[in-house]
Amino acid sequence: MKQSLRTLLSGILDYAGLFPPAKLALPDALRNYAAYLQGEAAWMLGRFVCPCATLGAVDALRIRLAQPGDAPWRFSGLGRGGEDEASFLTGLRADLTDVSGIHQRLEGSVLVDALETRLPASVVQAGARDVARVAAAAAEAWCNAVSPSDASSPSLFLEIAPGEDWTRAFAHAVEGVRTVRDRHRALGLKLRTGGVEAHQIPPVAQVAAFIAECAAADVPFKATAGLHHPLRHESREVGTKMHGFLNVFVAAALAHAERPPARDLESVLAEEAPAVFSISDDAIAWRGHRMTLERIRVCRGALALSFGSCSLTEPVDDLRALGWW
Repeated sequence: MKQSLRTLLSGILDYAGLFPPAKLALPDALRNYAAYLQGEAAWMLGRFVCPCATLGAVDALRIRLAQPGDAPWRFSGLGRGGEDEASFLTGLRADLTDVSGIHQRLEGSVLVDALETRLPASVVQAGARDVARVAAAAAEAWCNAVSPSDASSPSLFLEIAPGEDWTRAFAHAVEGVRTVRDRHRALGLKLRTGGVEAHQIPPVAQVAAFIAECAAADVPFKATAGLHHPLRHESREVGTKMHGFLNVFVAAALAHAERPPARDLESVLAEEAPAVFSISDDAIAWRGHRMTLERIRVCRGALALSFGSCSLTEPVDDLRALGWW
């Protein structure tokens, strides 16, 4: 694999085997994760995504799958969320109790060093000030529950449910998080990029707008769902076109380095032909734009952090088929 692509994909995939379309049972998903950690694509692997409410069921399985000299398995807890501010914060307290519990029981074996939870739509719709207030409260609670190193880097990802008025939702969420990130560096956003039904796939314009807003405000993000394949493609199972992880992360690298208009990002996201991406050891190029190793590295550390996927095998198989592995 060319060094530029390896840099783009290093630690990029948070394994979400518990969720659709795979929807594996916890023992099977953990066995897969253990095998992936020992496999040739382990360098692509990030955290294991697990609902906080399910963490109590991990203990015996983790102990059974332990290997001599194992480093702690890194988990991203999926929070309960809430319909409004009060229930969101109540759910967050329960999430943090679950995180604290597994850390006490499995110290040195499991490290929940990230949390993903959905902001209530009512908070996002109310405006940036409301987002800032709730985000700050969540970040303070999270940072009090984790190590200082986890509190100082993006580790709390607030998912946006954009709804019909996604332009306003993104503006409120990004501006709200931006205004408190100087005090709460753990904060980032999360975008849902797919699903198992056609209506769950956000249009190219929506994903481009989100990336552009985050890049302009220096707000980091992660993506989740639908990014099983490198390139945008037609899915017969879902009945629509689905986004590609290479498209999304090349668009992010371009946005971070050059701040182009959103229409340029839309063009990257819409590409389906592998030939338009020139991948060398030194850079990934797209239609006259060149993302050097340094640009890619900085983007992955500061803007586009990871994506959740219920499969590691599919991305690897596709990269092989394209001659990029």
